[in-house]
Amino acid sequence: MKLPGKDTSFLLILVITNLDLMEAGNRTQLFKNIINRMDPDIAPFESATTSTNLTIRLNIVSISDVNEKQQTISASYWVMIGWVDLRMRWDPLMYGNITSVQVKADKIWTPTSICIFNEIGNDKCINAKSNPVTVNNVGYVFYLYSLDSVSQCRIEVSKYPYDYQLCSLVFGNASNRTQLFKNIINRMDPDIAPFESATTGTYVSITLNIMGISDINEKQQTISGTYWVIIGWGDLRMRWDPLMYGNITSVQVKANKIWTPTSICIFNEIGNDKCINAKENQVTVYHMGHVSYVTYMDSVSQCRIDVSTYPYDSQLCSLYFGNVNPNTEFIWFHRQFSDFRLDYLQPNEVWDLKNHTIEFVDFYDPLIQTTQKQVHFHVLMERKSFYVVISTILPVIILSILNLLCFVVPIDSGEKMGFAMAIFLTFAVFLTIINDSMPKSSEIVPYFTIYLISQVVISGLVIVLEAFVLLIHFHFSTNTQERDEDEKQPKKRFKITGALLDIVFFFLVLFGNVFSLLYYFLNVAN
Repeated sequence: MKLPGKDTSFLLILVITNLDLMEAGNRTQLFKNIINRMDPDIAPFESATTSTNLTIRLNIVSISDVNEKQQTISASYWVMIGWVDLRMRWDPLMYGNITSVQVKADKIWTPTSICIFNEIGNDKCINAKSNPVTVNNVGYVFYLYSLDSVSQCRIEVSKYPYDYQLCSLVFGNASNRTQLFKNIINRMDPDIAPFESATTGTYVSITLNIMGISDINEKQQTISGTYWVIIGWGDLRMRWDPLMYGNITSVQVKANKIWTPTSICIFNEIGNDKCINAKENQVTVYHMGHVSYVTYMDSVSQCRIDVSTYPYDSQLCSLYFGNVNPNTEFIWFHRQFSDFRLDYLQPNEVWDLKNHTIEFVDFYDPLIQTTQKQVHFHVLMERKSFYVVISTILPVIILSILNLLCFVVPIDSGEKMGFAMAIFLTFAVFLTIINDSMPKSSEIVPYFTIYLISQVVISGLVIVLEAFVLLIHFHFSTNTQERDEDEKQPKKRFKITGALLDIVFFFLVLFGNVFSLLYYFLNVAN
């Protein structure tokens, strides 16, 4: 007896096996006729007139970091690179309706000069490597590439925390760039400067961009700040015609590949990094021979601090840039292209930046018998006085008024001396509290400190005067019995004298308070 079900299953397996064998045969024939005949070293174009157009599709996986200090953006992407190679077209009907196949990248030509020009990580260029490449029957070829990128990005933080950043990945063909490096950049000797003598010196421009003033230390006489510094100069040995190199107008080069100025220093800097150099930074070279780089600087520089008018004081501080080796590096500072900017300035809680100027100074140094050229960047900082007025000056004025009320309290109340002592102790406690907010300077005493001392002296004088008033009022009584008798038979003459002394001392202390306050404000106003 036959089993139809088993025969049907056997027939189905046989048909599927035959179909798989037929597809495998068609795929083998396709590779034999087309794919295996490809030479991976021969591109699908012969000249610029028959160039290959590439398509790049970028799919963002995640943005991991935007670094304001390093001016970089870190992210992960999927990149799809596609192009047309008409040498790998076929008719699907001739190969069992196969419309696409996957090929190892080393079997066919793939572009290897696609690079990210603003990438600062290790993998600047994209290539298929060992990735599988998909080939369609129309000759379209593509592959996927996983990319972890750290690229340069111009970050603007002036509107922080409501800022937004526009960052880019600049893809391009590096073959022209390779030729440019071979012909020009790689031939440069980093030890040979673009000048030969003082008559053929190099003009250097300095652009200082303040990010923030973090501290002005009155005791140390220093100013601390963060800056972006742009150093630029001309090197005519690195000029080229962009038309000869695929319209490339600028390239980025490691600083150790070309000559860079190393003798530009800050003369009044007291930190560790007194001199500015490119180090491991990327240097941008433009086709007209202009070279520049950007560096980040934390500076602690000397500044003459005058706190005599505290808290209404203003401070003028400077950074002195100059050439420390004028006899070996012939560098001149360019007046036209040097600049002082506030593009990224962050506000300070204590100081307002009121003005900033740039000054070019030439002076003769008798020690080296050479004229020194310097660039001075000046900033005028004004202290924000409102908080100090509310928290310090106003309470002191109120306490000085309370001092006057000691003479208004009735003598017979028995609270005059206690009230005066309470005011004096309040002054003492308050002075210890505000001592931390006062600027520490050993050379210049602020007028406000003089005013505080005068108020403490007046408060102590009030205690002495009140003691004298009480002594007069009670007619120099020496014991309790005599004072009791005086109360029973009051001597109006001494009581009147005590009351008059209260009035006289009131106006005397009032005059002292007004005089000390006027002395303070008049000196501050000047």
